[in-house]
Amino acid sequence: NRNQHCGDQRVGRDAPVPEQLRAGDTTYLLTVTRTPVIGDTPWYVVSAVPRDVVLGDAIALAWVIAGIGLATLILAVAVAVWVGRLITAPVSRLAAAADAIQRFDLTTTAGVESAFVELSQAERAFSAMLGGLRIFARYVPRRLVQQLIKLEAEGTDVVAENRVLTILFTDIARLLRIAEQLS
Repeated sequence: NRNQHCGDQRVGRDAPVPEQLRAGDTTYLLTVTRTPVIGDTPWYVVSAVPRDVVLGDAIALAWVIAGIGLATLILAVAVAVWVGRLITAPVSRLAAAADAIQRFDLTTTAGVESAFVELSQAERAFSAMLGGLRIFARYVPRRLVQQLIKLEAEGTDVVAENRVLTILFTDIARLLRIAEQLS
C-alpha cells in the first residue's frame, strides 16, 4: 500500500510537500498536514523549519558537485582541443605541402612525425613521394612538368607516345664553356 501510516504522519504519495516561505533573511520549509478529525473541527499541524537546518549540507554538497562537474567539463573541452590540434596540425602541414607541390615548389617538407601512427605513415609516404619528384625534376624540365600538371588539373589526359628519335651529340669548340656562362 502506497499510503502507509507511520504514527500520525502519512508517508508515500499523499505525504505533504513542503512549500518555501521567506521571512526576513531566512527561508523556511513549511508543511501543513490535516490530522484525523477530533470532534467536529478538523485539526491541522503546521511545521516551519529553516531550510538550512534541513537542506544545508545537501545544498553545500550540490554546489561542490556542480563545481566538480564544471571543472570536469572545462578539462574535457581543453583535452578535446589539445587532441584536435594533435590531429589537425599534421593534416594541415600535409595540405600545405600538397599545395606547394601543386605549384611545383619542391622545397617544401611534409613536416615532423605525428603522435598518431596513421598520420606519421602518411607523412613518411608524402616525404618519399616528394623525394621521387625531386629526382624527377632533375631530369625533366620544370616548365614541362608544370604544363603536365596544368593539363592534368584541367582534366586533359596526357597520353604517352613511343617515337623514334635521332639525337646528335656534337662538341663545338668552347661551346660547353659558353653554355655554362649563359646559365
